[in-house]
Amino acid sequence: MEHRDESRDEAADDEAKKSGDDGGSSLLLHALVGAIVTVVTTPIVPFAPVLGGAISGYLDADHGESGAKVGAISGAIALVPLLVIVPLLLFVVFLEPVFAIGVLAIVAAIAAFLLVYTIGCGALGGVAGVYIKREYVE
Repeated sequence: MEHRDESRDEAADDEAKKSGDDGGSSLLLHALVGAIVTVVTTPIVPFAPVLGGAISGYLDADHGESGAKVGAISGAIALVPLLVIVPLLLFVVFLEPVFAIGVLAIVAAIAAFLLVYTIGCGALGGVAGVYIKREYVE
């Protein structure tokens, strides 16, 4: 009987691996959900990428090995709208061509900060989400 139980466990492990290796679509879907949470909560929640990454990691805990991966992808996806909105706001504020070089430098500095902030905080949140799912939820 033990042999049958082991074969069932192996079959279940194989099935779990197959469901986790579905071309990364679940990983991208979970990252997209986290990115949406990040973009929506950014104006009202400090460290919103951590929240978005945590949700991504929580959702992907059953499929992925590392919450940092899905959290970082979530942060990278959330970065795209932020990099579009911030330069547009700066352009509206500085309409004169004289300030073009200064605005370009500001945009580059803000983009670098947002890159580190959203991807790094997303990865941190992803790790936290996986931890929470594995430790506190069956």
